[in-house]
Amino acid sequence: MSPKKCLEHFHDPPKCQAKNKLVYIKTHKTGSTTLASILERFGYTGNLTMAVPEIRHGFPRTNLFNRSMVWKIDNISSFDMLTNHARYNRPELDALIPNATYITILRHPLAQFESMFGFFNWGRHIHTKDPIATFVNDPKYINATIYGRATHNSQLFDLGLSLKQTLDEDTVNKKIQSLNKEMDLVLITEYFDESLLILRDLLCWSVDDILYISNGVRSLHLRRNFDRGCQKGNTEAMQI
Repeated sequence: MSPKKCLEHFHDPPKCQAKNKLVYIKTHKTGSTTLASILERFGYTGNLTMAVPEIRHGFPRTNLFNRSMVWKIDNISSFDMLTNHARYNRPELDALIPNATYITILRHPLAQFESMFGFFNWGRHIHTKDPIATFVNDPKYINATIYGRATHNSQLFDLGLSLKQTLDEDTVNKKIQSLNKEMDLVLITEYFDESLLILRDLLCWSVDDILYISNGVRSLHLRRNFDRGCQKGNTEAMQI
């Protein structure tokens, strides 16, 4: 189809039944809150039942997801969507929402790390010209935060690997192969709008369903650029 024809049909209503069963593995600092707002709006307007944590905006990060973590409200036992932070555990998620469509979102590791560095304020005790370079090249700063905030391969940590497992190349490769089979769609932060169009087709939603306003975007003065030395240190020290 030509670009002109494609635009002519861009707002045509979908010709299939919208999918209402969805599990979204929300990774950290990947544009995931913006995506969650799109999914949650569809859930709320469609009167779908959301599986949510009882406290805070995410399920406990210290363990893989377990269905017992879901807030028990009015004896509700059947759910349509899960969109909060939860560490991927397929058997438990399947038991909670059978026959769901599974999606997640990933971001370039360096950009994601820089975003986490600023959001979690990992450099609050570092008083140098380049706090990120100091952080990634000095193990004492990494070791002080790794178990609390998963500086090593945070996205794989969200997707179910332990911190130790993320440092084993064979385990990581097997996990990637497994996720490739298990995930219906992996959106890419750097191609967010393009990913949304694929998501729209996958879920048989309308264009209106994927409209959004960005959430959680930092001001420019809170962002930092990686220099070449910092990128090298981050790759070697963080194993991402």
